Amino acid sequence: RVLQDGKCSIHGTVEGTLDLRAKLVVDDGTGAINVILNRDLTEKLFGKTLDECKKLSDDAGDINTTARLLKDTLLDKMVSLGGNALTDDFGMTLIAREADFVHVNVKEKALQLLEGLRGEL
Repeated sequence: RVLQDGKCSIHGTVEGTLDLRAKLVVDDGTGAINVILNRDLTEKLFGKTLDECKKLSDDAGDINTTARLLKDTLLDKMVSLGGNALTDDFGMTLIAREADFVHVNVKEKALQLLEGLRGEL
């Protein structure tokens, strides 16, 4: 569980263990899904290990340094995901087992969309 001010919402004051996971909201334009990336997938997409992130935060004197860099790395990026999905009161969540960036030629994709629109007129 995530600690806030050294406290767990269930267990109270505890000794924390550093980890590197990401909880994302992925939207493809037709709908959104919550995604949870484990440490390995987070390190893969982020391009930094937990130890490297700890050093960055220690050097900056700010624990939120890693969170800001991770956000900058993942925000507005196309990703391909695979894993197990579950539904609860908060909507659909994907527990990712695979995650990769999808590289798109934006100019080519825009031209394809324009051609599609012209065909519908």
